[in-house]
Amino acid sequence: MRDHGKHNAAFGKWGIAALAVLAMIARSASAADRVAGNLILFNDNGAWCWYQDERALVDQTNDTLLVSSVAAGEGVDGKTRGGDVDLVSYDLKSGAATRIVLHHSFSQDDHNTPALLIRPDGRYLAMYTKHNLENYSCWRISASPHDAREWRPEKSFDWSAYLAAVSAKDHVTYSNLFYLPAENRTYDFARAVNDDPSILISTDQGDSWSFGAKLLTEERVGYVNGYVKYATNGVDRIDFITTEHHPRDFNNSIYHGYIKGGKLFRSDGTVVDADLFHGTGHPQTELTKIFAANSIYNGDTMTHAWTMDLHLDSAGQPCALISARANDLPQNTNFSDHRFFYVRFDGRDWKVHPLAKAGACLWRAEEDYTGLATLDPSDVNVVYISTTIDPRDDTPLRVHEIYKGVTADRGQTWAWTPITQDSSVDNLRPMVPIWSGGNTALLWFRGTMSRSQHYDSAIVGTIERKGEKIGPVQFVAAGKSSDRTITGPSLTGGTYDVFAFFWADAKADRAFRAGLAENRLILLRPRFCQQAEARQFAQSVTLNDGPRSLYRGYLGRVSLGSGESLHAVIDDPAEGGHRAFAGIGYAVVTEAR
Repeated sequence: MRDHGKHNAAFGKWGIAALAVLAMIARSASAADRVAGNLILFNDNGAWCWYQDERALVDQTNDTLLVSSVAAGEGVDGKTRGGDVDLVSYDLKSGAATRIVLHHSFSQDDHNTPALLIRPDGRYLAMYTKHNLENYSCWRISASPHDAREWRPEKSFDWSAYLAAVSAKDHVTYSNLFYLPAENRTYDFARAVNDDPSILISTDQGDSWSFGAKLLTEERVGYVNGYVKYATNGVDRIDFITTEHHPRDFNNSIYHGYIKGGKLFRSDGTVVDADLFHGTGHPQTELTKIFAANSIYNGDTMTHAWTMDLHLDSAGQPCALISARANDLPQNTNFSDHRFFYVRFDGRDWKVHPLAKAGACLWRAEEDYTGLATLDPSDVNVVYISTTIDPRDDTPLRVHEIYKGVTADRGQTWAWTPITQDSSVDNLRPMVPIWSGGNTALLWFRGTMSRSQHYDSAIVGTIERKGEKIGPVQFVAAGKSSDRTITGPSLTGGTYDVFAFFWADAKADRAFRAGLAENRLILLRPRFCQQAEARQFAQSVTLNDGPRSLYRGYLGRVSLGSGESLHAVIDDPAEGGHRAFAGIGYAVVTEAR
């Protein structure tokens, strides 16, 4: 497989500009779809916005990952799934994914993605709204603790009385769920009254809801008011960062505050409101400004800031990621150069550090949409970004790729490694759910997106477990058999990751299904899988067949007794007398020593 980095280095005399052009040509000519780790398909049709939290949860009681998203008509089975509010329950032991439709054909919009919460009684709570269309916050609760298979009927809270008091044009968007055991109170933060951040509260774990208060308030400017990201210490406090308005309509700064004991505070502990639930909201300017519009970093002026992510560090102090436009004054027409910033509170002051270049907006109608970035909630010294600019050397990329950044000096400098490389489609909006024990699930959606309401993308990701080692893949060719069931060799007892390998041209994007059982078939589509690489195998394997390359799809994990064999089910109708399926592979999973 071609090494573009070495190829570029050989032509250093051309200069930086020529190298950038050469890199783009090389990557466009032959997409490699490389991924650092094992790419897992969680949902073959879905995307999310980034103002609903948490969109993914790890339930460590039953080793389950829950992931929410909204399906689109342009995606897989779109005629029947467009607008579905989906929840995937992924078994972290077996790799088996179960998709539950919380609301069929709700509304095709990534803003309708549910927020998720594990209640104190172990049941799951999912809350969702229609994007600026209705006055309802809808929710469902799982029928049993730690079990996502069955759900109670949908309920809804009607905001109409509170919205009509301000404007008949107001509707509700977004859900953000948090439970504070110190108060025995569950919060839902939504954009509602006057299109300001507003609060619902529940004292029965989400069985019922009542209006709590407006959190913030501003005179309406343009589309809507503040965009807020929230985080909690899980006990008695909820932090948030916010803009004044939509960056399309206003040159935003970013502000921070927190809620504790029914009070609203600035970053330094100054009380803004001693009784939050009897107020009418506060202007953002009463909070602590953590990023100022028109600030200059490395000679570049930053404007139109937007919030991306927020978590608390190990000392309980907030750490945030924000985006901004670079050098967009005074014309307000430069949407091709966005920047990511890392902003961290040290207990006294907020420190702002440039993080990486984000490239141009995703599409012209949304000048400030980027690939986004996320913090690792277990270690805020680790970030993941989606960008069209390689953060290692500022090389332009053909599509959005995911990079991992690590800092050892609280954000002043960063070491970058690619998670995806030479992809055939975009990798957007990464997210890392909270998972203790040194384990990491990195999620994003992969595909094409032209609007928040129009996309052909899938929810994918990688999983890293502390103390786990995965060996090289043993490849077993399919031969000429047309049998639907493929049986591998007898193996010694142990745990194995199992893969299906297939021939594909990324441009043709042919799809078929395979799995470890008839009821566990997974869609194998080049754009949602990764190309096989020689270093992944225990033996020599052919990786190219004319215009086609060998791809691999993860089928799951099995535990076998000594002498047992692997079995896989292949649903691959022949086209022109040929199947795409090339064989199966298995890799032993062991505890690292």
